Amino acid sequence: MSDILFFSRDPGAANCIIPVYKKVVEENDNTFDLYGKDFALDKYRESGIKGKDILKEIGLVDRENIKKFLEGKSYKVLVLGSSFEDETERIMIEVAKDLNIKTISIIDNWMNYKKRYVRQDIENAEPVYPDTICTMDEFSKQETIEEGVPDDVVRVTGQPYFETVALRNKDIDLNSIKQDKETLGVNDEKLIVFASESIKSAPKIEEELGYNQGDILKAFLETVVELDKKHKDQKLKILVRPHPRDDIDLLQKTINNLDFPANIDVFLSDELNSQEIISAADLVVGMSSMFLLESILFHKPIMSIQIGLKKRDPFFLSRFGRVESVLNKEELESQVENMVFKSEYHPIEIDIVKGASDKIISIIKEHL
Repeated sequence: MSDILFFSRDPGAANCIIPVYKKVVEENDNTFDLYGKDFALDKYRESGIKGKDILKEIGLVDRENIKKFLEGKSYKVLVLGSSFEDETERIMIEVAKDLNIKTISIIDNWMNYKKRYVRQDIENAEPVYPDTICTMDEFSKQETIEEGVPDDVVRVTGQPYFETVALRNKDIDLNSIKQDKETLGVNDEKLIVFASESIKSAPKIEEELGYNQGDILKAFLETVVELDKKHKDQKLKILVRPHPRDDIDLLQKTINNLDFPANIDVFLSDELNSQEIISAADLVVGMSSMFLLESILFHKPIMSIQIGLKKRDPFFLSRFGRVESVLNKEELESQVENMVFKSEYHPIEIDIVKGASDKIISIIKEHL
């Protein structure tokens, strides 16, 4: 029987769980299980580890089935992702409290802190918090507390996925970049990557934000085409990178509905991993996803477009004062003119909390 359960469902959550799990495996001090659901299972496979599909053991995700599952194990600690759209982790936290099992939740992005612990399938549900919430830095800790999360459960550990990014960054050299560009069909063109998000599939989030990925992609591409009339000598390849939960038909339809001149090639691709694509890119465009932050860690220029935004800016680097999100068409024209056609931009440096996996493992040991 195992002492520790690792579980995640969303891609971002899985990216956080994987490096912590791998280190626990290396230390071999405790027994453990790795479970996942949906997109997390794909992430596990991509990273060379095998997780068990929790649906094969519990069937329907509800309180009764999760309680039976946990009662049949001997877990002392649950180490969980913090998915927003799925209820599995939230129900696990609820049931674990009843069974006196400690819970650790890892937040993977600078948004929706409190909402991660409120059941979305129950009207007017109250939040249920784990024993420990791991945040990326002091800024995210403070924002988490300001949203109403008790400060005694919030701890700064750093974001474990950045360790994976750093390791991959070391493997990048000019030869590998050349190979990645060849794989993408890039020769002497400027490569612009549009990092999409799965907003359209979450109507509540789309309503709160005031836009979806199709809206932003359309605005960006239309602006590029319009300004290209002044810059005929610029060859561009625009790679639209879908999110794992993305609406591919929406993205393809947005592309197909526009006419592009011969010097602009727009295409969808998820052929390479994020670090390979970022290393090959000259510019990365998106909304507020982790892909933009990864790009900064690779010293790439970024553009955050959020035309139509109705709530607080979800891109933390904008809230932090390091990046100005594009919020209207006039700003978009200016940014595209400068960054796409004139290559005018300033590098962004950010400090990342190091040793995240080690810090989280220390918390696990506290709870054992």
